[in-house]
Amino acid sequence: MANHALLLLIAPLFLSKLTATTALFFFLIELYPSGSAVLASTSPLFVAIIYTVFLFLLDDFSRFATHFALHRVPALWAFHKVHHSAETLSPLTVYRTHPVEAVIFSFRAIAVQSISISVFVFLFGSSVDLISIYGVNAILFLFNVTGSNLRHSHIQIRYGRFVERFLISPAQHQIHHSIDPRHHDRNFGAALAVWDWIAGSLCLSRRDMRLEFGLSRRQTSQKHTLICLYLSPFQELFYGARNGLTHRNGNNRNWKKHAV
Repeated sequence: MANHALLLLIAPLFLSKLTATTALFFFLIELYPSGSAVLASTSPLFVAIIYTVFLFLLDDFSRFATHFALHRVPALWAFHKVHHSAETLSPLTVYRTHPVEAVIFSFRAIAVQSISISVFVFLFGSSVDLISIYGVNAILFLFNVTGSNLRHSHIQIRYGRFVERFLISPAQHQIHHSIDPRHHDRNFGAALAVWDWIAGSLCLSRRDMRLEFGLSRRQTSQKHTLICLYLSPFQELFYGARNGLTHRNGNNRNWKKHAV
């Protein structure tokens, strides 16, 4: 994938997870010197369970918050639009992202893992382990087994109105990709729906929904070449800065002038 190749090229610019984790760990020791390994006698199994849950919750919330920002901040939306420009969804659509967005999510992952590891090593000592299945967080693995991997598809898998208040179903994420203005900026969550519930952005699925995907009917004619998708966000940022466009129009997903 082109994004993976670009990430490898700029990898030296990243603050590594090890460096960030070490820095946060020594910061905690300096801040609370008497708290280091204060819970070291805790059962390793119990530590593994709460670490797995904590990491899942922090990771999922950070995905929601990052996704929320990608939609609400005009400069970030210019890059996230590349993902939403897909008019046909397939499991490969998850890789349809601009390199700038890939970098943002890479920093997000580094932050989440560094915070989780440093906090738990500080509190429990070195006996911190993750409960995983095939190398994946066990909770996330079980969520994906329920059909989450089909969120980028035209197969509408619903969880029912009650469950969808807590877990994001594939059908709910398909609503997120809908061109219907009523569905814009809805269902930002990755696994848990509670973040959207709290933020007021939750939209439950309905039976026999007929959804169209993409940005809008006015923008379906845009070119989908790799060069166009990679360069158009920078052109949009230049245009927005030159014309003083600072806010995004929620219905049309375009920019508009700041009201004074």
